[in-house]
Parts: sequence; C-alpha cells; structure tokens
Amino acid sequence: MAFIDALRNKFIKRSPVLIFLLGYLASVLGVITAMRIFPQDVGLMGLAFGSLIMQPFITKLLANEEKVVYREKRFSRKLFSDHSQTFKTFLLLFLGVFVAYSSMYLYSNQIRVENHFDSQLDVYVNNAGGAISNQLSLRTIAGAASAFECKTAFDCFLGYSANNFSVMLVTLLLSLLYGAGAMLFLSWNASVWGTVFAYLAKKTAFETGSAKYAAFSELFVKIFPHTFLEASAYFLAVIAGLVISKALLREKLWSPRFNFIIRDGMLFFYLSIVIIFVAAFIEAYLYPYF
Repeated sequence: MAFIDALRNKFIKRSPVLIFLLGYLASVLGVITAMRIFPQDVGLMGLAFGSLIMQPFITKLLANEEKVVYREKRFSRKLFSDHSQTFKTFLLLFLGVFVAYSSMYLYSNQIRVENHFDSQLDVYVNNAGGAISNQLSLRTIAGAASAFECKTAFDCFLGYSANNFSVMLVTLLLSLLYGAGAMLFLSWNASVWGTVFAYLAKKTAFETGSAKYAAFSELFVKIFPHTFLEASAYFLAVIAGLVISKALLREKLWSPRFNFIIRDGMLFFYLSIVIIFVAAFIEAYLYPYF
C-alpha cells in the first residue's frame, strides 16, 4: 500500500524524471514478478504486472484530465495546453517501458532473455519473413510493432498506414472503454520496440566488436523520428477517447457543451490520423536499406 500511495502523491505528477522512472521501474518489477509466477509467459505477463503498477498513477492522471475538461462552466479553447501534461506523461511512461525492455535485453543472458521475451521477438521474426536477419531495411525495423511485410515503398506506405490506423483505433477504443487500461496496449508497443532494438544492437556489437551502447544509440537515433511520431498518434488517440467518453457520460446529448467537447475530442482524433500518415511516409520512403 505504501508504494501505491507514493504513486498517488502529487509530487510525481509534473516531474519528468520521476514519471520516466515509474515506467522503467514498473516494467522491471513486472518482469521480475512474472518470472516468479509465470515463468513460461514472462513477455506478456510482465507487461500485465507492470501496467497494474502504473494504473493507480494513470487513473489519477485521467481524473485530473476530467477536471480540465469540466472545470468551468464556460468553454475553454486552450486545447493543447490543457492536455499537454497527459500527453507528456504517456510519452515519458512509454519511454520508460522502452528503456526498461531494452536494458533488460542488453544486459541479461542471451538464451534467458530470448525465452522470456519471445512474444516481443516473434513480432520481429514475423516481420523478417520467418528468420531474424541484419539484411533488413530501417523501415522494417521501425515497423517491428506492426508485423507487416512489404516489397515496394508504396506498398509499405499503404500497409503501414492501414496497420497503424487500426492500432490507433484500438487505442482509442481502449481509452473509451477502459481509460487507464489503454496503457497496457501502449506498453506492448514500447516493449516490442525496446526488445527488437536491443536485439539488433547486441547482434551488431557481437559481429562487429563494437560497444553495445554505441550500436543501440546509433539505431535509436535513426529510428527515433518515426518512433516518436507513431507513438504520439497513439497518445493523442488516448486523449481523444478520454475527452469523448467524458462527454458521453457527463453531458446531455447534442447540447452545445456536448457538441463542443466532442469536437475537441475529434480534433485530437483527426490529428492522430495525420500523424499516422506522416509516420508511414517516413517509414516507407525515408529509411533506406542497409
């Protein structure tokens, strides 16, 4: 209970370092717990336990988000500033999960981590056509969480756009139905990216004799623009779902206030669609083969 109470304290809410550490430590503790209780399914159960640890804090954050939307009788048009803290919080938690899975894979026994995180690595194996290989494009690595295989840049663009749009819709629906439960889905994407990046960095370091730090950093810098954009679309979908759900639950249908809040939620949704297409374009056209 003391740990949960600490997560609820206000001091963590606006501290980027503490929010990042929450995502990191929750992921590590979740994996350790899963290793003890569900050793045959650490990859998925570790995510579940980690999300449970983060849930009280996220629930508190979403409660504050509700107050932002309904705090005044007059309408507020500070759309992005009102929701900026929620966006930054999900981004920092996402990065915390990403770094946690990357570090656990980089610095653990190779056979053990492949067994523990086989669910995450299976996505990349499917993307590689059944075999993990370094002879892959950056766009394939960037699309690790999508498990989509394509041959031409245009096919990639269409496929990534369709797949990422479906992921964004799922995120929106999870936010509408479960609120804080959407973090489980976001954590899954973060864990896949973190595990795949770490795998490739470890493999590159072994084959070239370079440092794991350097190999991972180089890969991260190359993929970061796409990772940030695609993740941002999912975070905006979470905010859109939250805003729309509160309007449906709290406001009279089709009233001026209801219509106003729904329009705000849809603006976040439309923006997430635009970002999905931009991320797909970068992934398909700007990542050359290496």
